[in-house]
Amino acid sequence: MEYWEVPLEPYRGRYRFRYDPKLHPGEEITYFFVAIMKNAGIYAVPLNGDGKLAPYYIRLVDPIKYYESITPK
Repeated sequence: MEYWEVPLEPYRGRYRFRYDPKLHPGEEITYFFVAIMKNAGIYAVPLNGDGKLAPYYIRLVDPIKYYESITPK
């Protein structure tokens, strides 16, 4: 399992990260966000009902196979 920190840079008024499966192949992505606010502390999301960090979990799907499976025949 590989984890790394990725600072997000603003792009057209939003922050984004472009995932390239050729550089980092895998079957799933688990992620969360941490914001460090000047003079205001550190915040993380998403949180569960107890206020603990509950990372997002996404299972990767081959886009060609996905669209073939939902296209009417």
